[in-house]
Amino acid sequence: MHRDLHVSGPLCLIFLMSAVFTLSGIALFGFPASMPASLAGVPAAVPAVYRALAAVFMLSFGLLYLALALQRRVPAVIVLFAAMAKVLAFLAFAGLWLAGSVSTQMLLMVSGDIVIAALLLHALASQSKDVP
Repeated sequence: MHRDLHVSGPLCLIFLMSAVFTLSGIALFGFPASMPASLAGVPAAVPAVYRALAAVFMLSFGLLYLALALQRRVPAVIVLFAAMAKVLAFLAFAGLWLAGSVSTQMLLMVSGDIVIAALLLHALASQSKDVP
């Protein structure tokens, strides 16, 4: 998979949507005592080290998705990696939900990651058809 994908139209919008979705997670997981976090079912009593790490990773990935949206072309493997990261984030929360550790509201909120992953994979497959 050594080819580039055009970042225009749908793929650009998917990366922008992913950036906004991921960066908005900072408000919830970085500040779990906030009203939006409590509405989403995020536990308020989270040690600062976990809040900081969650915020740093969400900031890093959110800015990466934004940077990808601003490129003309990106390697297909990067799109695949972005989709994989979104699937793994959702699966982590689904496993925690099955174990009773997170609320249904939180699982539903994080389900946006699986939607974004599906959109990324669809964009990858669509552009793959265009390559001889």
